[in-house]
Amino acid sequence: MAVPAAISLADGYGMHDDIYTEYMRYLGLALNLGVRFVELDVHWIQVARLFGHPPVEWDAETVGCNPSLSSLPTKDQRSFSSAVSEVAAWLLASQGSPSPSPRDDEFLVVYLDDQPDLAQWGHVGELLEQVTAAIPRDLIVSPAELRAITLEQGAPPSIDMLVGRYGKRVLLMSASDYGPAMDHLAHTHHSLCNLSEPLFRSM
Repeated sequence: MAVPAAISLADGYGMHDDIYTEYMRYLGLALNLGVRFVELDVHWIQVARLFGHPPVEWDAETVGCNPSLSSLPTKDQRSFSSAVSEVAAWLLASQGSPSPSPRDDEFLVVYLDDQPDLAQWGHVGELLEQVTAAIPRDLIVSPAELRAITLEQGAPPSIDMLVGRYGKRVLLMSASDYGPAMDHLAHTHHSLCNLSEPLFRSM
């Protein structure tokens, strides 16, 4: 009895299949395939060269791909603002067009896999500013807005309601709870549906 090679199975792509791996290169391609929950890993990387003995802001979690700890120079690493801008470009592609687009009713959850140290180092505001520089603030449903809509409706709103009635297209979640520094814009993933990353659900 012949056994088919794994590469011929729908769920067994070979590791060198260019057609398959090409879709992993860009966030926009993943969104085109139907992804609506986007996780962006956030790492703070110091790029300035300072004279003397300045404080060093890093640890094993937040530093990510710090050039001094890996072979990847900073210039070859993608910036957070670039990734957010790609998501925004996909979401807003039809804005300003006289004809409606299928994306006009799309809703995305953008999950920031960040670390508590960003608050200690004073970078939370900068992080959220980069988000709103790409995604218009009025499209993001904040914690306060979601609470108000829930009270008004008597139940949590559907995505169709958030988009159609309230014009909201994005829910921003943070892995770390930065408290008042993020409350005006981002939800903590612990407070929203008790969400946890699948890898850690059994731990």
